[in-house]
Amino acid sequence: MLLFNKKLTASQACELGLITEVFPDSSFQSEVQTRLKAYARLPPQVSTAGPGLVTGTGDRDW
Repeated sequence: MLLFNKKLTASQACELGLITEVFPDSSFQSEVQTRLKAYARLPPQVSTAGPGLVTGTGDRDW
């Protein structure tokens, strides 16, 4: 996509697994706020360990 400057719609990106959800403009802000509140309630270890777990460099014993 970057190499050939191919643009995707949000629906196409979702179908390809590049994103997990698509929201209509009318509910976008409320959907984002709902998710941010849920993320804020997660233990701090989730935000610090997550990137390392994705790349394979993280400590899985937390």
